[in-house]
Amino acid sequence: MPLLAEEKYFLQQGIDLATYRNCPFDIRMVLQKPNKVWRLTLTSAKVAQKEDAVVTNVARGAKDYPLQDILQKYDQRRNPLVTIRELVDLSHQIASVLGSAFPMKIIGLDMALDKKGKIWFLEGNNQPQCARCKLVNDKLAREKYEEARRWLQGKKGP
Repeated sequence: MPLLAEEKYFLQQGIDLATYRNCPFDIRMVLQKPNKVWRLTLTSAKVAQKEDAVVTNVARGAKDYPLQDILQKYDQRRNPLVTIRELVDLSHQIASVLGSAFPMKIIGLDMALDKKGKIWFLEGNNQPQCARCKLVNDKLAREKYEEARRWLQGKKGP
């Protein structure tokens, strides 16, 4: 389909993603707001299965891993504690901004690291798919997520 002047298009900047075993990955951060405060409940790293992959979508073959495992072993070897702190802080900021504009109680944020360690916000989902993400989180994180999810299901308003 040719690009026409009358059509509107959205182009996303290409990002030289950080890699794990030479395969690109991105990050899912799930936050919930059961009361008045956003809290991080699930995280994962979605690693493509090919070095030349353009997407890191699990539906397209990527695999979920515990975020902390990937941050300790990814090819660029940045400080994992600093990186996770920055990811959590930025995730809370994004959730606060989006939560003030839209009536949401859960958000899945797709984030990325480039090869220089810069964090990128890719997209936010107000109904994130968390089934695979739950498989790579520890028992306490899954319990917090399920508890908040049950509470949110009991409350139907913003």
